[in-house]
Amino acid sequence: MNASLSLKNALAVSLANQLAGGAMTVYSGTMPATPEDPPPVDAVALVVGLPLADVAASGASVTFSCTQTQISETGVAAWGRIAGAAATHCDITVGGPASGADLELTDTELYQGGFLTITAAEILVQ
Repeated sequence: MNASLSLKNALAVSLANQLAGGAMTVYSGTMPATPEDPPPVDAVALVVGLPLADVAASGASVTFSCTQTQISETGVAAWGRIAGAAATHCDITVGGPASGADLELTDTELYQGGFLTITAAEILVQ
């Protein structure tokens, strides 16, 4: 599908509304095929319940941040699941700087007891 910019902008507004008030869990391991599928057995929840803040549509993208949350398990971050307040799910890839992942972290190695803060993130509507 090759959508017009006005349609992408409208989809971004809808996505922002669905994700507002939600939270993200960051996992190690393999991302499931669809957001409706449960995390596979090799996936470990490293950070649970990162609250989404400042969710907004900006053109054909959705921007957000996440407040500081303690890391619950040690592992390498590979993907994240965003759950909106209305149980809408969106899975994103997680990688290091310049990796091309949906969410790029300074360091993907997360250690139990540490803290993770996401100051700015963006989901592009394509």
